[in-house]
Order: sequence, then structure tokens, then C-alpha cells
Amino acid sequence: MEINQDAQLDIIHQLIQRDLIFIVEEIFSFLDFSSLIHCECVSKDWNLAIRNGRSWQKIYNKESKKNPVFHTALLRYGEHEVSKCQIENDQFPSQFPFKRLFHTRQKIKENWGVGKYSTTILKIGKVRVTCHVMDEKRIALALVPEDYILPVIKVVNRWTLKIECVLTGSVEKRNIIYLQLYGDMIFGGYKNGTITAWNITTRQIIHQFQDQTVDSDQFVQVLFHAAGCLFVSSTQFVSIFGIHSDTHITIRRIVSPEEMVIDNTLVFPSSKVLQFDSIPNYFVLFFRNVSFKGRLQLRSEVDFQVVRGIDLESESPIFSYTNGLLVTIERSIVYTFWDPETLHKMFLFKAAFDNYLMKYFLPHTI
Repeated sequence: MEINQDAQLDIIHQLIQRDLIFIVEEIFSFLDFSSLIHCECVSKDWNLAIRNGRSWQKIYNKESKKNPVFHTALLRYGEHEVSKCQIENDQFPSQFPFKRLFHTRQKIKENWGVGKYSTTILKIGKVRVTCHVMDEKRIALALVPEDYILPVIKVVNRWTLKIECVLTGSVEKRNIIYLQLYGDMIFGGYKNGTITAWNITTRQIIHQFQDQTVDSDQFVQVLFHAAGCLFVSSTQFVSIFGIHSDTHITIRRIVSPEEMVIDNTLVFPSSKVLQFDSIPNYFVLFFRNVSFKGRLQLRSEVDFQVVRGIDLESESPIFSYTNGLLVTIERSIVYTFWDPETLHKMFLFKAAFDNYLMKYFLPHTI
């Protein structure tokens, strides 16, 4: 029997013939969106292997780590499309539409770049907004009403813009200055160092605490962040003379929405926490020490231990996470891109038009 020479040279075809489709999927998983599109056009075998396999899902999962919130939003869109298909055809499609999500992502990026998008105005009444936060499901706004007795938090569905609930603050005549959404929980921080947690579903306060005792004439800076199964908060007393005091950090383990237990406490002598956030697998802690130099640490989401860190020369650097890279900005003009898995410097440049570049490289999550 004569075997086509092209088929002999086609490794993918040979693997498919030997029923080694899992190896084919692993090979395709290293490609990007456009390359996988081209591979679908090579032959019927390649097309069927990609369409019927999990190649699109694997590269989607890889891409989603670079921008988790945006890709979670896309995934919700995909779930909506599958649900609609089930209602119309009384069955699920054979393969979840990950390829369609990539097309949607590309279209969103193109439309965003040329300013082609719609805007919606949400009327919330005669109030003052002290802070706001957004995740893939909800938007939360901390508000000060006209009577200024108790602050409130208005929680809005991100997709329908309908109000899900209104939560009442717990500290009279104190503004909520810091918010974080965490699943069906929301954490709020007050100027007096109090941290309150609400259950959005039940609309009840489930936790309230102060990591440090604060007198009425004292001012504190409170930052916190929840990721993985940990809730980590930092408290520092603010000096009007600009002198750094110690920063106290408390690590709590979230056992359930109703139960949090303290795992550990840390003290950073004469240091100030500048930014506190998380990226896939890590907490990111950005602080300044007594020598006015910045330090960035990646800490484990499991136990908050230091995994790796870098020192920065600038007094007040800032950082962001975009396209799978950490970006630090020093003196408003020095942009450095780091690989978060190694903290090796990928590249660096100095920019004259810092406002434009900051908008380009550090966009708000869509």
C-alpha cells in the first residue's frame, strides 16, 4: 500500500493514527490564539483534533492567568451562551465555546482601542462616594448619605446594573475608606482602624474587629486583602511629622464566611505599606522602609511566607499586573517589567510621556 509522503512527515497525523490525541493536545496547548487558528486550516485531521479536543480550553486557561478578572468575565459570557443554546435546542453544545471567547476578546480589545463602547449612568442619589471596587460579578460603592450618621455600601450587579443590596455600616460618623469583594463577602475598612465583613447574600455583618487599639485622636492607615484562603490586614499609625512607625500585619485563615481564625502576626519596623494586592498564586506586598527605599515581596497565598522579593530605589514606586507580567514604575518615568515566577527583569525603559504610557500599559480592567 502506498503511503502519502506528506502524511509520513506529518507528526500530528501519525499521533492521531496511533490514538495519541492527548499528546496532540499537549503540543497544541503551547500555541497562541492566532497560531491555533492557522493549525485548524492545515488538514482535516488537524481541524478535527483541535475542534474535538481540549486545545482551546488549555490555551484559554493559560491566557486567563494573565488577566483573571477579564477572562472570568468572558467565561461568564460563555456560560450564558451555553445556557441560551440549551434553552433553544434542549441540549448543550458538544464543546464549550472557548474559541468563540477568544474572538470576543479580540473584538472587545479592538472596540476599546478605537473608543467604540457604550456608557451607562447609574444614579445613586445625593450621596458622596468615598471608595468603590469591582470584581467579575459585582460593583460595590461606599457612600456617605446626607444625614452622615452611618455609611452605607451599595452593591450592584456588574452585568445588569441592578442593585443587589444595600449594606449599612457599623461605625457612626466614620467613612469607609477601603473595600474588597471576596466571593459573597465584602470587607470594609474605616479611618479608625475598624474592619467589617458582610455576607452579601444574608446582608448581615459577620465579622468586625480592630487589629490595634486606636484612640480617638489617633489616625491609622488600614490596608487589607483576601486571596486564596487568607485575609491579611496591615495597620500603621500615621504621624503628622512623616516619621514611619511600625506596621502590624495580621494573617487570618478564612475557614468559612462565618469563621476566621488568626494564623500569625508580623511587625515591619519603621515601614509603611504602600500597596497590597494579589496576582495568581501570590500576595503582592509593596512597602517602604526607614531608608525610604521601596521593596516588593511576593508572598504565598497558602501561608503568607515570602517567596521572593526585589528592592527598588524609588521612595514611592507603584506596581501593576498586566499580561502576565509585574510592572513597577519609579519616579513616574522608569518602567520595569518582571517575570512574577522568577522576578527576573524582562525589560526596562524610560518614558518621557508618562501619562500616556501609564494609560497604555496599565489599563483598568474591562
